[in-house]
Order: sequence, then structure tokens, then C-alpha cells
Amino acid sequence: MLPHEFQKRMKDLLSDEYDSFISSLEKDAVRGMRVNLIKGDPLIFEEECGFSLKEIPYAKGGYILKGDEHIGKSPYHHAGIIYMQDPGAMATVNALDIEPEWAVADLCAAPGGKSGQAAERLKGGWLLSNEYVPKRARVLVGNLERLGVKNAVVTS
Repeated sequence: MLPHEFQKRMKDLLSDEYDSFISSLEKDAVRGMRVNLIKGDPLIFEEECGFSLKEIPYAKGGYILKGDEHIGKSPYHHAGIIYMQDPGAMATVNALDIEPEWAVADLCAAPGGKSGQAAERLKGGWLLSNEYVPKRARVLVGNLERLGVKNAVVTS
């Protein structure tokens, strides 16, 4: 049950969209993942993984997980071949037309999904991944290492 004050504030903010907001909270969350293009090929992954996937049209190598598999525990995840990422977050990097030779800065980079996705596109360029919170910066470093990103500098 949502606190009454929260409900009141949301009703004031959303007005006639409030009912849709409340009904959306009753639905299961959408789980997404993407194939790390540094280490894997989406077509090969689809054939071999055994997971129930639905391709995301706006994100190369991006998928919505249709099943309830614990994909975060899979060898694909631990090897950095895939990255668990919200489908909406995948849209950010795909909206940018990153050129291979660019220098890109991600200034709120942890846990590293968008940074890793940007690094895939930077063949001769480089990435600055900054995270303000030192503890989160350590998580960022670990994720970029797992993804095989070699063209990034992490700062905090």
C-alpha cells in the first residue's frame, strides 16, 4: 500500500494520468539485457543461449526477457557477454550517433551499462566514465572490466 501523502502528491502531479500510473505499478517489471558487442554476436547468442527473448527494435543486441530465468547468474553474464540493463536505458546510447573516433564522457556512469554500450561503438576513440560516489565508481570499474572495455578511464 502506498502512503497516503504520496498518493495525494502523485494525483496532484499526474491529474488524469494518475489511474494509469497506479495500474502500471501492479504489472511485473520489464527485465532487459543486451549482448555486449565487444565480446559477443547477438545472432549467435540468440541461437545458443536458451533464454526466452524478445528483440528490442531500437537497441542492437538488446532484448526483453520473456521468461523468469535467472540470467544474472548465467556464465554469459559472468563472462561479460551480456549485461542486464533496463530497455529504456538502452535507448540513451542508441539515440546518440556515436562515431568510432570520438571521445565520449559519461558523467554519472555507475553501474556502467551506458558506458559499456558507448564503449562498444568507440573503435578508435575513448571513453571517460565518471562516477561521483567512490563506492559506485568501484562497481563501475568492475563492470567495465567484466565487459572487456579497454578504451575507458574511470574517475570519481
